[in-house]
Amino acid sequence: MEYFAGSRLLQKNKNIKILILILTFIFIVTICLFVYGYYSGSCKINKKYICNNNFCLYKEFDIILEKNIKNDIDKILANKDLSKKVVIKTYPENIFNCALPNKSGITISISSIVNNSAAPSRAWISPSLRSFDIEHPGCGDAGLTEGSGSLRKTPSTIINFYQNDLCKIISKLTNLKLYPTDLSYPTSCALLIYNEENDWINWHYDYNYYNGRFFTVLIPITHIETCTKFQFMDDTNKITNIDLINKGLCFEGNYLYHRATKLCKNQKRVILSCQYVTDNSMNLLNKLRIKLKDYAYIGKIF
Repeated sequence: MEYFAGSRLLQKNKNIKILILILTFIFIVTICLFVYGYYSGSCKINKKYICNNNFCLYKEFDIILEKNIKNDIDKILANKDLSKKVVIKTYPENIFNCALPNKSGITISISSIVNNSAAPSRAWISPSLRSFDIEHPGCGDAGLTEGSGSLRKTPSTIINFYQNDLCKIISKLTNLKLYPTDLSYPTSCALLIYNEENDWINWHYDYNYYNGRFFTVLIPITHIETCTKFQFMDDTNKITNIDLINKGLCFEGNYLYHRATKLCKNQKRVILSCQYVTDNSMNLLNKLRIKLKDYAYIGKIF
């Protein structure tokens, strides 16, 4: 009897040790995820940002895409093989000042856009920005790296617009020498599509993987008002709504805590998203991290 009692006691102690190890592992993983989320853009923090007369966190601007750009985009949207929805759900959606990863939507990346576009194109812009016609030394393909591969050799209306005309517009808007980001990264130039109820993306900063400043530009393709709003939160937690319907939006997402609210039933929202930097270089760690970010958007790393 004493033998069996001793065996049960040893087994009980062993089970307790295993339980402690499991709980310790879960605790460490939770802390690591929290720290990563905090520093990668999931949590609202007060960041020091210096505004100037040209730009302060975000700016709306007038822009009308040429018909051939719209036609190419329509062809892409009509190709259902290019559309892969990525859904990430976690509960709860927010914990204190941190938003857990939640998104639902379709991202059609540059590699898909390249294969469905043709000749160079231009866009109408407001008279205040009309000096984009003057050659800006940062635009064109000067900011691309060899990682772009064959994509660099393929002309397209959308890519040409992204690398040249739009780049000059945003350079003028920010008064900075900007470069288009490397085309090997899927979100450099992409279509963001919400077409089902509750498509959205939760609060976040756009983590800056680059050594220079990083800007995101959103241009509405659909012009019908939907439930989805571009929202950002300031240092006082005041929320501002922007309807992306007729104007483009440029913002420095590393400093702007933002989200896209949920789409309502029987609605559709399509946005052309383009990214620009003052310096395209990044360290090895960030090259690995940006691949994980790409997976969250398009569902694949390479």
